[in-house]
Amino acid sequence: MRFSLLLPFLCTPLLRAAEPQKDIVIDFKAPPHSYLQHEPTDRFTALLAKVNAGEVKFDTTDDKSFLVSILRELDIPVSSQLQLFSATSLQSEIINPRNPRALYFNEDTYVGYVAGGKVEVISMDPTHGGIFHIFDRLRQGGPAPLIGRSEKCFNCHAGNATRRVPGLIAESILPMLSGASLETYRRDEQGHQIPLENRFGGWVLTGNHHLKETHANLMGVTRSSKGMQKVSVEAGKMWDIDIHLLRTSDILPHLVHEHQLGFENRVFHAVYPLCRRGQTA
Repeated sequence: MRFSLLLPFLCTPLLRAAEPQKDIVIDFKAPPHSYLQHEPTDRFTALLAKVNAGEVKFDTTDDKSFLVSILRELDIPVSSQLQLFSATSLQSEIINPRNPRALYFNEDTYVGYVAGGKVEVISMDPTHGGIFHIFDRLRQGGPAPLIGRSEKCFNCHAGNATRRVPGLIAESILPMLSGASLETYRRDEQGHQIPLENRFGGWVLTGNHHLKETHANLMGVTRSSKGMQKVSVEAGKMWDIDIHLLRTSDILPHLVHEHQLGFENRVFHAVYPLCRRGQTA
């Protein structure tokens, strides 16, 4: 969990553009970060304490029941559901236009689920930012799976995209059938300032909206005679539409999600403990 990150950048002005550096390494395990030694007070950690104490039990009847019980205990509305099929996740090997991932969120906690895979949770701690957890594969009708904190998430969630503190990211790309990227429309920034025409690549967008052209619901296919072409990936045409809790990935939760990512990353960057104390590595 060591990264080529420039620590002084953490304390630059809030809206200053990123200036990537590769000379200094930040070890988030070591002081003054002590990320894994810190006892977080985020929403999911509080729930996990209740689970370990036997005060809360998840429904393991099946995958959907399990997911619903998690969302209910975290006070995350099912109506927040978003779907994406780009392989921009820790579970990139199983996410693609045939097997999209679903995201659910409230004001401080984000839950990701992909069929045949694991449940990922990011919950925001007041001082240490994103706390990353991942569930083992589900066992229907059995005990709730082991829940552990993930160190691998730092590879993406503590780099340029989050201004080198543990945070939240979203990308817009043109994926192939494998989920891997062919084109990138935006990276390393989040927030409502991003033009709508640069968003939604690799995401499912359903329902009515005013966008005449969008990167949503598209993948790239390379054909020898015509080169690379963009083809439609309509919701449910390449996967079972009922694999997730809802059949929708509407524009309203998309807009709220994007706005919230940008806001939370900026607020957390401003109050990160290292900046407040003026410390350096």
